[in-house]
Amino acid sequence: MAPTTQSTNCTTGRRQAAAIRLACLNRNMDAAAEDQDEFTIVAVPENNRYELRDGETVAGYVEYTLQPDQITFTHTVVDKAYGGRGLGSKLARHVLDDAASTGKRIVPVCTFIAAYVRKHDDWNEFLEPASN
Repeated sequence: MAPTTQSTNCTTGRRQAAAIRLACLNRNMDAAAEDQDEFTIVAVPENNRYELRDGETVAGYVEYTLQPDQITFTHTVVDKAYGGRGLGSKLARHVLDDAASTGKRIVPVCTFIAAYVRKHDDWNEFLEPASN
C-alpha cells in the first residue's frame, strides 16, 4: 500500500508543479508584454485548440483531440510574422502544463510538440506513445 500512496503523492506533486509552471508562464508572458507585443494563450475548447493571441490577432495555435483520459496534440502553427521569438515553445509549454495539471495522458502526434517533449522531460510521466 505504501508505494501506491507515495506514487499518488508524487503524481499530485507533479500536477501541482505543472500548475505552478503554468501560472509562472502566464505571469512571465504578462511581464514580457510590457516590453513587447502583448501575447496571451487562450483555451478554445469549442474548436479543440489553444490560441496564442497578440491582442485580437491569432498569432499561433495548437490543435488537439480529447479522450476521457488523454489529450492528443495534433498540430501546431505559429504565423511566420511571429517566428523567431520562441512563441512556439511558450505555446508548447503552456499546453503541456495545462494537460498535465488535469492528469490526462499526453499523446504528442504533432511533430513540434513531440520534438519539444523529447528535449524537455518535465512531462515524461504523462506521455503516452503515439500509435501508428
